[in-house]
Amino acid sequence: LTSDIVSVLANNGLVIVSGLALGIDAEAHKIALKNNAITAAVLGSGLNQIYPIFNTKLAQDIIDNDGCLISEYYPDMPALKHHFPIRNRIISGLSLGTLVIEGGLNSGALITTKYALDQNRQISDQEADSIGEAPWEFLSLEATTLFDRLRSENPTVLSQTANIFVGVQTSADKIYIFE
Repeated sequence: LTSDIVSVLANNGLVIVSGLALGIDAEAHKIALKNNAITAAVLGSGLNQIYPIFNTKLAQDIIDNDGCLISEYYPDMPALKHHFPIRNRIISGLSLGTLVIEGGLNSGALITTKYALDQNRQISDQEADSIGEAPWEFLSLEATTLFDRLRSENPTVLSQTANIFVGVQTSADKIYIFE
């Protein structure tokens, strides 16, 4: 399912921005590259300290395919636990919106969502009725409850992937993040 969504976004000219972490982040970058789309990775370490080290080749593939790696840390700064939540403000700040595919209440995806709201960006928790699938169960109950509350309190919260294109198509800036 992640592959389908990222492929659609990438094939519509969107830049995929994520955090190069294992799981959904790395998958989003790989799918963007497979679709000849530009992708950007925001690191929680310096540029000389790719983390996780397992994604070093992926980081090089991003650079080799006109993407970029972004870090606010000195080049040799190692990845530290507290860097990751902080870097999520950069991920959301670079983007028109945030699409959350999976995550618990304290996940990086929800931290990014909170930053996106503070930055007046669009957010979406994928509801599969927009692509004809059964409801997704990737979000924890707590996260789903949070999105229900956010949707009722904030009109910038979107509920379907199809709605992403409403905001993006009217903008010359075609950057979208994936968490």
